[in-house]
Amino acid sequence: MMLPPLLLVGGGAMGSAMLSGWVEAGVSQVVVIDPAPTRALTGPAVTVVPDAASVPAGFDPACLILAVKPQMAGAVLPGLARFGGVALSIMAGRTIAGLSAVLTGPVVRAMPNTPAAIRAGITVACAGPGVSPAQRALCDALLRAVGVVEWVDEEGMIDAVTAVSGGGPAYVFLLAELL
Repeated sequence: MMLPPLLLVGGGAMGSAMLSGWVEAGVSQVVVIDPAPTRALTGPAVTVVPDAASVPAGFDPACLILAVKPQMAGAVLPGLARFGGVALSIMAGRTIAGLSAVLTGPVVRAMPNTPAAIRAGITVACAGPGVSPAQRALCDALLRAVGVVEWVDEEGMIDAVTAVSGGGPAYVFLLAELL
C-alpha cells in the first residue's frame, strides 16, 4: 500500500523509527519538521525543514504525526493549525481534547513502545471524535508499519499503556541491576 503525503513533527527516536517503517512501506512524501536533527532522517521521499513556516507551499499532508516531547507541544502546536488531515499523536500525556483545541483536524492518540524501532512494536491507539473510517485506517496503516496495533474506545487506557511501556522495562532493568 502506497502511503499518502505525511507531515512528521519531531525526529526523536520514536519519530525516526516510525519514519524508517514508512519509508520501507513506500510513503509517497514526508516532510519532517525538526529544528535540530540528530538522527539520519533520510529517504527518497523525505524532506527535513526546521519549522512549520519552512514547509513547502502547497504541501497538503493526509496525516500530521506529532512526535515531539510533550513539554515542547505548547511552542510547536500553534504553528501546525494551518494543516488539515488527521493528527496522529504519539506524545505521552497530551489528550485528544487538548490537541483538538489547537489543531483543525480530528485527532488519534497512540502510544507505541520501544520495539517499534525494529518493527516489532505494540501500539495502542484511540480515535477521537470526528475521525472518519478512512482516517482511522490510514493511522492504522502508519502504526502497523512498526508493529502490531490494538485500538481502544476509552482514551484513559492510553495512560495505562504509557505507564506500563515506560515504567515496566525500567523496573525490570533496575531489578536485574540489583541482583
